[in-house]
Order: sequence, then C-alpha cells, then structure tokens
Amino acid sequence: MKKFFISVILSVLMLSVLSAYNPPAEGENFLELSSPRLLSNASSSCGGPIFYSSADSINVNAALPTSEQLIKINLAYTALVSFNPSESHHFGSAMQTGIIVPTKYCVFTGFLNGVLSNFDTMNLGNSINGKLGLSKEITNNINFGITLNSGVCWGNQTDWALSTNLGLLCHFDTLGFIKDFRYGLAVNNIGKNYTATDLDFPINSNPSAEKSMFPTILTVRTGIAGLLLSTDSVKLGFSLDISTPLMQNIIIDGGIQLGIKDLFSITIADRFNLAEYSNGHIDIIPSLGISFKFSFRLDDNQLLRERGWEEINAEGSVAYKMLYEDVNALSAGVDVSLGKRDVTPPVIQIFIDEGDDE
Repeated sequence: MKKFFISVILSVLMLSVLSAYNPPAEGENFLELSSPRLLSNASSSCGGPIFYSSADSINVNAALPTSEQLIKINLAYTALVSFNPSESHHFGSAMQTGIIVPTKYCVFTGFLNGVLSNFDTMNLGNSINGKLGLSKEITNNINFGITLNSGVCWGNQTDWALSTNLGLLCHFDTLGFIKDFRYGLAVNNIGKNYTATDLDFPINSNPSAEKSMFPTILTVRTGIAGLLLSTDSVKLGFSLDISTPLMQNIIIDGGIQLGIKDLFSITIADRFNLAEYSNGHIDIIPSLGISFKFSFRLDDNQLLRERGWEEINAEGSVAYKMLYEDVNALSAGVDVSLGKRDVTPPVIQIFIDEGDDE
C-alpha cells in the first residue's frame, strides 16, 4: 500500500508540468457546498477536529466511514445567495443525500448531490454527482477506502465525469499530549473530471489563460487532527489539512471545534487557496458551524422493532460561510442513525473444572 501511494505521488509530480492549472473559483471543493459538516469542519481528511463521519465524508477521504456500526442516512441543503446588485445571478443551490451501510466484511457508502451555481464570481454550472464507496479496517489503527465517482453537468457545457478516490486513515489513542490523534491521506479525482471550457469565470480570468478541468485530477490531500482537551464534559479539537491539486496549487484547511457533553458542538474553520487568493478570489472570513444531537424511540413501529431500529439517534447541523465577498452559503442538514451503537466489549470467561488446580 505504501509503495502504491508513493508511485501515485511520483506520477502526480511528472504530470504537473503537462497541465495548466485554471479551474473555476471553488471548483476544487464544489462537492462540499451541499454539506454543513464539510463547510464548517474544515473539510478534514481526518473526520474533523472531533471525529465524525457521514456519507458526504467520502468527498475528502474514502476511508472515513469505516468505523460506523449503524445504518446512517444523511440529508442536507445549502442556499447560495448573493446580495451584490451587479451580480447576474443572485441565488443558487446545493443539496445532497447519502447512506452508510456497515456489514461484517466492509462498510458501503452511497452519496448523491446536485450543485446549481451560475454566479459571476463562482460559476460552477449545474451538475448532478454520485459516489459509491467501500471502506474496511486493515489493522486496528489503519482504515482504507475507495470510491467510484460519476457525474454530469450542463448549462455552460454538457460534460461527464468518471473517476475514483483512494484514502487511508490512521488513528491512535494518544500522541504526546494530543488524544484521539488521527492522520489522513487521500488521492482524489483519479480519472476524468469536468472541463471548464464554457465557464466564464475561472480562477485566472485572463483571456489568454487556458482553462482546466475541475476538480483537479490526482489531488493529494493529507492532514492531522486530534483532541487538545478531553473530559466527560468538554472536548476541544483541531484539524489541519493540506491539498496539492496536481502539485500546481496549495490549499490549506484548518479548524477548531468545541464539544459540550457530547450533545452540542461549535466549529470555526477557514481555508486558504493560494491560486484563488493570488487571482483576487479572496475568502478570509472563517466559517461557523453548530451541531446538536438528539434521540427518540419508535416503539410502536413493528417493522423498526423487528430490525432493532426502534431507537433513532440523530445529529442536526447548520453552517454559514462567506465565499469571495459576493456569495453566502447557508447550510442545514441531519444525519439519522438507525439502532443503538454497541459500546460494550464482549466478556470472555474462562471456566475451570472443580478438579483442576487454580
């Protein structure tokens, strides 16, 4: 596995000299626009400052859903709004749904989203995108995942995408003073992605600049995350990711998250995209996210009782992020887990016959 990832990275280095880099603004992360979690959790390849996984997690690291024990259903919607009077479009949308299905052999994940964004400063066109993922625990500390990605876009130009993502997640109980330390590595968008031929506002709007596909092929993403403070009442975590799309740009995602009683959390995160910043697409205002957990029972539903799903655990999330001064993202979503997570380890007893010596 290590040799494979090294060979992929070397291939990226060789290919980087063959391709111009000029995707549309936010083109590297446009699949994350529909998710309040990814908007506010720094798009972490390690599951955020305080670990959490959902169906949309496979957008950043295919290995993240591996630890899920229950079927988890996701729904989310983001309103994209511009208040700039000179903007030709003032409203866009991004929506998603997904599911995680754990089995005794591996964890399956499905994800579907749509993005409608035709703003002057963030022209991503219209697209429907889907992913199918498979993840599995390799050792007690290492998880591996792979996804198959597909999609179709229209409006500015009809196009299609077909690619794959690979991901690793390494987790440790402690590393120095950091608890629940995690290291993530992903190689995303291996294959054909969307071209930007007819999109009017790429990062570099110079007419002589060649436009490139988005998201960028062979994007290497690596990151760390962990807990700086962990008690029964309070958790304080951090995450830091670095992405290098085809080794022609550097994107840094960082965030902190405060959790209270494992019921409520607030997250502040920000992103620095070197290429976008250099071309005037400046996004320096941090995103804000709030999550809260709640549960209820449906004992009267026989179908759910037969499957052990009568206890419903849910987590709602809301987020706000300003994009390039002109576009505001307001997002809300919910994850619903069916059943009760098993947190009690098995008890092993050794029986000794009465006549045996102890």
